[in-house]
Amino acid sequence: MRAALHSPVVLEFVGVGDLRLRGALEQVGYREIQDELVPLTPGTWRFVPRSPHVDVVDIFFKRNVYGWTMVGLSEDNNRLLCLACTGSPGRVGYKLEEAAQILLGAGAWNALLIDEGADVFQLMLTADGRLTPMVRSERRRLRATFIMARPRPSRSKRKAASN
Repeated sequence: MRAALHSPVVLEFVGVGDLRLRGALEQVGYREIQDELVPLTPGTWRFVPRSPHVDVVDIFFKRNVYGWTMVGLSEDNNRLLCLACTGSPGRVGYKLEEAAQILLGAGAWNALLIDEGADVFQLMLTADGRLTPMVRSERRRLRATFIMARPRPSRSKRKAASN
C-alpha cells in the first residue's frame, strides 16, 4: 500500500473485462496511457499484457481525501493522542499527509493509522462517567476495539488520596 502513495502499482482483475475497467476508470477521471515507454503520473493507467483470463493494469492512483482514525503517542510517551474524522472519498476529509500533520501538530511522535472511511467512531468517558460518542458511528456493529485507560491507583494510594 505504501508504494501506491508515490508510484504506480500493478493490479490484477479476474472476470471484470477490459471494457468495464476502462469505462470505470474513465468515469472517475483517470487517463489511459497506451505507450509503455511513457512514465505514468498520478491519475494515469495502462493495461499490462499477461494472461487472456486476467486483466492487469498498471495504475498511478490520484491522491484523494478520506476520513481517518489515527492514534499516536507524545515523544515522552506520556500522552495518548487520537484523531478521528469522517469523510466522503473525493469530497470531504483529508489527504493522508494532511491528517498526519494534524496529529503531528498536536504533539504526536509515533502514530498508528487504524482505519479510513466514514465508518470511524470514538467513544470518550466524560466527567459524568458516561461513554459519549465523539464521532457519529456509520455502522451498526463493532469491527475493532482499542481500549485506552490509565492504570488504576493501588488501594494504599486511593486511601491516602481520600484522607
